[in-house]
Amino acid sequence: MTCKIRLLSEETINQIAAGEVVERPASVVKELVENSLDSGASIIEVRLVEGGRQLIEVSDNGSGMSAEELKMAVMRHATSKIKAISDLDSIRTMGFRGEAMASIASVAHLTIISRPPDAEMGHILTFDEEGAIKIAPIGAPVGTLVRVENLFYNTPARQKFLRQAATERSHIVETVLRLAMGARHGTFKVTEDERRLLMIHDNKDEYKRVKEALEGMAKNGLYRLPPASYKGLTVSGYFAPPQDARRDNKALYVYVNGRMVRDRLLQGAVREGYRTLLPHDRQPVALIYLETDDGLVDVNVHPQKLEVRFSAPQDIYALIGRTLAKALALSPWLKHEAASVAEYKPQRLEEEGSSTAFLPYTPAASAAPAGKKTIYDFERVPAKVRPLISEPYSAALDRQVAENYNELLPEENSGYFATLEYKGQLARTYLLCEDKEGNLVIIDQHAAHERIRRQELAARPPDKLTQPLLFPEIMDLPANDYHRLAPYFSLLADLGIEVEPFGAQQLVVNSLPPGMKLDKKRIYELLQAIAISAGEDSTSRPIQDIKDHILATMACHSAVRAGDLLSEAEAVAILQKLDHMKAAPFCPHGRSIMMKLTRAELEKGVNRRV
Repeated sequence: MTCKIRLLSEETINQIAAGEVVERPASVVKELVENSLDSGASIIEVRLVEGGRQLIEVSDNGSGMSAEELKMAVMRHATSKIKAISDLDSIRTMGFRGEAMASIASVAHLTIISRPPDAEMGHILTFDEEGAIKIAPIGAPVGTLVRVENLFYNTPARQKFLRQAATERSHIVETVLRLAMGARHGTFKVTEDERRLLMIHDNKDEYKRVKEALEGMAKNGLYRLPPASYKGLTVSGYFAPPQDARRDNKALYVYVNGRMVRDRLLQGAVREGYRTLLPHDRQPVALIYLETDDGLVDVNVHPQKLEVRFSAPQDIYALIGRTLAKALALSPWLKHEAASVAEYKPQRLEEEGSSTAFLPYTPAASAAPAGKKTIYDFERVPAKVRPLISEPYSAALDRQVAENYNELLPEENSGYFATLEYKGQLARTYLLCEDKEGNLVIIDQHAAHERIRRQELAARPPDKLTQPLLFPEIMDLPANDYHRLAPYFSLLADLGIEVEPFGAQQLVVNSLPPGMKLDKKRIYELLQAIAISAGEDSTSRPIQDIKDHILATMACHSAVRAGDLLSEAEAVAILQKLDHMKAAPFCPHGRSIMMKLTRAELEKGVNRRV
């Protein structure tokens, strides 16, 4: 009987491995630039012909290789990065699998020229027609040059799936950009036919280097994310305002120990930081660095090293999300642009369970006169806040994160919105205001009050958390909404909504948070909205995430609405309270609350300016 199982040839094995490592020209560039970084290079140049399909050449000034090392470099599973299996728990290099050079050599014509610093001559490695290695001495500068020609020449089926040169070129530029941002130092240059495609200079000021690299992406400014540490984890980086958000996530750069990754957990954590500032279909512009102790991350889970696995994913998610959320809540871009906003001054945070980030509201002289009742109750924002965190690690984590923001807290009773001169209401929906430069500022009254209500609900102290209804309301809910709400009755009580079962699908609403003056219809709508919010993939979401969603829903249903007529006092009260809100320019669902029409734009519109 003929045996059906056979060993594959070495050539077939190499080409199968190449399929895992070499997807397109950008994959080759990634592997070669990573090797250059591991060699300690400070200058890396990439030269292309026809988008890398015809030629990819990567040169560096790194440590170079001897003739013996050159020969080993193109063998499968040969690497200088690890010596034993235990080294996989503490990998700090970019490459380590030892498959890249052998895989590239199996699908392209490969030439390597290299010289270590202690050698007078370099060596060149090529392959003859039978695939045998040839090494000869050659004059060369210190470092390594790798030339890859005619990619996929021997696999025409794969070659025909390559895109146009322009497409492949853009993938290469993006790859080098991501690697350069992960390296955090060094000069990177990409050219094609003597035309410069990318140039990133080595710069001692990392902020300037990052700003240069992200030019065109962070159009409204770039801001540092102060480092925050927790249990062997440290997060830092840079972020752009929500106004720069994109439809894709190509401007979201996430690194773990200097390695670029496409990890859903990490990207989700960054998105969580922006959650109340961006619509669901927008992605932020951010550059996030995560440093971990050895043993907390496994980088050996993906052939191209693009995915990682963490031993404590909840800690990482919380650290990134909350650090970024705290920075964004200060709306630094708005304060940076407004001349009327005071400089940041150092200020200590209070004890756990409170925060000076929630500043008390002081009514201005233009607010409603004493004793006069307005249609909406704009209450004071208390300085003391009740933490809405239940995970065991959260309190310590929040204290650690808070320490990084002692110098970022805004001065009390100073802000941008209070300087606006209220002019009137448009369509019972928009507040029309004029700023000090004569620009027209248009504010969505519902979105603005929704932001205020969101913070007031979260900041309410325990003794003012709930207010009993004079007549409890009985709600007859659909079965699916009832069962979605049932697991969260105690959570709703913590947020000031006290409900209890009253029959198969009925609830009795006994109390609501103060300020939520809702009729039976709006209470019903609120409970339905909370049911939908709490029920979305609730099994995998942190309790804090669910609380935040419920608070945003409560804020939406208790805020003024489009079509509500506001008095001048009510409109001015909204403006003044916005200065004490975290992330004031956005509603809790990420929608912008305002737009500005400059005086120049107005003059151009009426032909005063050409």
